Amino acid sequence: MVHLFKHKKTNNIYSYLGDATEATNGREGINVVIYQDFDGNNMYVHEKQEFEQKFESLRKEDKSVDDID
Repeated sequence: MVHLFKHKKTNNIYSYLGDATEATNGREGINVVIYQDFDGNNMYVHEKQEFEQKFESLRKEDKSVDDID
């Protein structure tokens, strides 16, 4: 199932791909979200906390990334 999120400022739509853990030296252990633009052309990574502030789920039952099955 595709989980779609809308950027609160731009209203652009993105597909949620999953969670990951940052492994770059000096940033180890930071929780991040991997997502993709709706066209599937580009993939992005945001810190999870920032993602949850800047994006909203298009499914009414999802309040945050943690609610995704």
